[in-house]
Amino acid sequence: QGRLPIRVELQGLKHEDFVRILTEPEHNLLKQTRALMRTEGMELMFTDAAVQEIARVATEANRILDNIGARRLHTILERIVEDISFSAPETVAEWKKTNTDGGTCQVVIDKEDIASKLGDMLEKADLSRFIL
Repeated sequence: QGRLPIRVELQGLKHEDFVRILTEPEHNLLKQTRALMRTEGMELMFTDAAVQEIARVATEANRILDNIGARRLHTILERIVEDISFSAPETVAEWKKTNTDGGTCQVVIDKEDIASKLGDMLEKADLSRFIL
């Protein structure tokens, strides 16, 4: 009648795992973020270097903070896109004023953008260990 206790020891996700999670699933987080920005009339693109940097930051944050696995990616992407998303209507309106060819407003996120948005996250996390 009882259940057998089964214990499994799991390993934390590595950098390569985060890259695969960001790129391989059919409806991965990057595609979801792009689709969200498309509703505002903006085409969002991530460079390969940006994807690698997102994975590196996620790995490092999981090592320093609580290891929450792939859920960390959602928090990171939210922080990266938050300013772009907030100002998207104004950005698209301004773009349409200057571009009458009927294209789409494009925003490219590269490694430097990731570093500027998330650089302080790991520094603050490092200090949070010393706060009682």
